[in-house]
Amino acid sequence: MTEENASQPPAERLTVPLHEEVLEPEVKTVETGRIRVHKRVETVPSELTVEASREEIVVQRVPVNRQVDTAPTPRQEGDTLVIPVVEEQIVTETRLVVREEVRITRRRITEQVPVRGTVRREVVDIQGVDPEPGTNDTAP
Repeated sequence: MTEENASQPPAERLTVPLHEEVLEPEVKTVETGRIRVHKRVETVPSELTVEASREEIVVQRVPVNRQVDTAPTPRQEGDTLVIPVVEEQIVTETRLVVREEVRITRRRITEQVPVRGTVRREVVDIQGVDPEPGTNDTAP
């Protein structure tokens, strides 16, 4: 460019556009193999120990032989229920006498009880399979 071109008005200048190529990579999914999954049910023996409780009672008869005017009511002494047993004795007069008390105590007994049974569980086997011909196309 000469000095004389530089002084020309901008409308007379020549503009040259420049172009450039750009790489745009694209990723495609290709099937490289297959697997087959089988599910089966196995039966497995199983055993566990469970605590099982039961209640027992202890009956104790205690002689009292004490004279009373009216029959006493049953009462609770801790874990023991005391039930008075009365009888009338005939003498020149009738008297109410507590002959004995029945004491009932509840106890809890815990023991180990084996429990047996059969349980089922699922198992998965995975097996590789070669791709079928013509399936190397892209997958969605």
